[in-house]
Amino acid sequence: MPRICQKPTITIRPGDLGKLDKFRQDRHYLHPTWQDAYRPERANIEGLNGRAKSHGIDISDPTKRLAHGRVAQTILLALMICSINLHILLSWQQTTGTETTATTHETAALTGPAPQPPDAAGMPPPTRPETRTTT
Repeated sequence: MPRICQKPTITIRPGDLGKLDKFRQDRHYLHPTWQDAYRPERANIEGLNGRAKSHGIDISDPTKRLAHGRVAQTILLALMICSINLHILLSWQQTTGTETTATTHETAALTGPAPQPPDAAGMPPPTRPETRTTT
């Protein structure tokens, strides 16, 4: 058995791992400081993964997105994740009993002349300085 395997602990200092140094953790595994830093995040990530792979929307099942090609698969996966986010928001709203409004901010209407349509050749009109004010 190699000598390194006979030691109960080893010390790896910053820089000892070369380009793999970015994978080094500064906190000892399962130490209270490690638990404070990683447990809440880990629980949140695992909860989201469980929701994404649940029976309702199973992102791991390729038969739920039957399009061919990487781009189509990516778009369908993005829509599935958007649906998961909407489900999370709906369940939060039902749990807390809060009412949401259509908009959370006010939008200001643009004032001033309307932009000119393109000419017959399909080219936009020449640009000129235009001032717009919001109220």
